[in-house]
Amino acid sequence: QRLARSVGQAVLASGIVKGETLAELQRTVLAAGFRGTRAVAVFIGAKVMLMGGLPLVMLPLSAGTDPMLRNLLVAGAAVAGLILPDMALRRMKEAHAKQVERGLADALDLRVICAEAGLPLEAAVERVSIEMQDANRAVATEFANVGTELRILSDRRQALQNMGERTGLDSLRRLGGTLAQTLQYGTPLSQALRTLSAELRHETLMRFEARAARLPALLT
Repeated sequence: QRLARSVGQAVLASGIVKGETLAELQRTVLAAGFRGTRAVAVFIGAKVMLMGGLPLVMLPLSAGTDPMLRNLLVAGAAVAGLILPDMALRRMKEAHAKQVERGLADALDLRVICAEAGLPLEAAVERVSIEMQDANRAVATEFANVGTELRILSDRRQALQNMGERTGLDSLRRLGGTLAQTLQYGTPLSQALRTLSAELRHETLMRFEARAARLPALLT
């Protein structure tokens, strides 16, 4: 990992990765649950190392084969080394989103408790991220990201809306919209969060019921 990070940092320092591509990569890495610039450097370094390393591994393995086939295998190994990190990151992003969806209702219950205790928005978000560390690390990471953006960004509503944009989850978009609405119009926060938490639990139950309803057909 240290070697991949060093290679990735060298690539970033060279300026090969342009601004828009780097920003998109940072958003994808953040959506997979990784924070900071180190994860981006590790990802880029892994792509470079695999793109150069897999063809070197394939050369002795393909020795003795037809030259045309050998060239195709080496080229295929280079392409695989370029694609594999993207596939792995996409799987991590999907797993992270599913874990967030599983633990969001519990996080909302904690958020209601914090609101009724009188904690302000930033303190409540940070408290939820701390309390959810052991129960659901993905939810804790997302709330920690929101807490960081609330401190950095001048527009707090933008920080709340970014919550759903990172993962693409509709539930987080609704949560961000609910919190932004309470900031803008001063609507009661506890009741809105309770309603949203109940809706999320009901949707989860409906998904379980749909999966259970498929069992007789699958067994047949």
